[in-house]
Amino acid sequence: MRLLFVTQGRFWNWDNASRLRAKSVIEALVSERHKVEVFCLGALSAIDQQNFAKNISGIITLHGVEPDVSMKRSTREILWLFNLMPAVEFVRHVFGQLIKRVIPARVLNSLPARPIWLFNCLRCILDTSPFAGASSQIDRAFVAAIDRFKPDGVYIRCLDAAWVGRTCAQNHIPSVIDAQDVVYLRRDSLIKGGLTNNIYANRKLEHDLLSVSRAVFSIQLEDVQIFREMLPKVHVVHVGQAFVTHRCSRSSTQELVFGFLASEGPPNRAALDELLNSIWPHIRSGSKCPVRLIVAGRISDFVGSPVMGVNVLGVVDDVRDFYDRVDVVLSTMRYGGGLKFKTVEALAHGKAVIATQCGAQGLADHVGAALLRAETTEAIVQRAILLTANRELVAIHKECAFKIAQAHFSADSVYRPMLNAISKLQDR
Repeated sequence: MRLLFVTQGRFWNWDNASRLRAKSVIEALVSERHKVEVFCLGALSAIDQQNFAKNISGIITLHGVEPDVSMKRSTREILWLFNLMPAVEFVRHVFGQLIKRVIPARVLNSLPARPIWLFNCLRCILDTSPFAGASSQIDRAFVAAIDRFKPDGVYIRCLDAAWVGRTCAQNHIPSVIDAQDVVYLRRDSLIKGGLTNNIYANRKLEHDLLSVSRAVFSIQLEDVQIFREMLPKVHVVHVGQAFVTHRCSRSSTQELVFGFLASEGPPNRAALDELLNSIWPHIRSGSKCPVRLIVAGRISDFVGSPVMGVNVLGVVDDVRDFYDRVDVVLSTMRYGGGLKFKTVEALAHGKAVIATQCGAQGLADHVGAALLRAETTEAIVQRAILLTANRELVAIHKECAFKIAQAHFSADSVYRPMLNAISKLQDR
């Protein structure tokens, strides 16, 4: 089958979960012998082409479009032209800080998704372009890509490119859309008082955009339930994230090494701050053996002054360089949405994991059983100290994590429902 993979952003340049998600999905499609071409709804440079070829395996071509300077400007662009966006960003920041101070992060993260739609009406004021669809030039370029490639189906990556489904329907080409993590985007919109360009303004618009696709994929179980109620005639599928399992074995020493690997996002920065100031000092003082903490990833830039017993590894080209050094991974975020890739990745590398409710978000119950769950600061410390006193318990959790990852995180296990739905696109 010939599949056109449509993306709004240059995911291959990103050092985060979005790139990992897109890369693994494309590789799964190629492994099924689908001929895949990637079309980016934006301008591409020679560096984009090089980075894409370096990050995406398989014989896949990449195309894009250079937006015309005469294209209709969105309200957001007009605000930038008149230097009004800094004021808007200030309002976002102030509103966000007020919300976070009034509503504890734990409560905010547990809010139901559907009421969040009510807080997005202000987005219409700031950016009307997604509601109207694409500019005429981008739409023409996409139609030209369809005429050239003649796909049997179109895979739309992310909800912000959902308008592509309408163009596909007009050209009688079936499409599927990976909505990914809409729950997090809705909550992020609430924090910013609706002043965000991440999601659509209301349930009706989401319904109209998604209903033209043959299938909707979602990484969040919560979104799956919402979409099934919203789209009774559309095939809605839960598609998690696959990881290649790799048993990282560290040479046996008396020292127990904890690890924290994360990007620089606000939820991770808040978690790091709590870890260094409230959790780690108590783990060190109460541990029954020598302990050390390794911080890795872009979050390393926020460690600040040296902390006793903490090593900063920085950004690693291969995550195995991090996992080969640690015994226990801390996934102790208090807020933020989406499937926690760092938690799943740690399990796939056979590591014991201490996780908060947020750190375990998106994992099915049978997978979450492999985690050492702890919600309060005191409970996290107690769990960690327990592991320092019982190395056999560490080994048991490592083995449990690896076996669960082997059973539930393989590409075939995770992506098979998605691949089955795509295979039916030719059934007109």
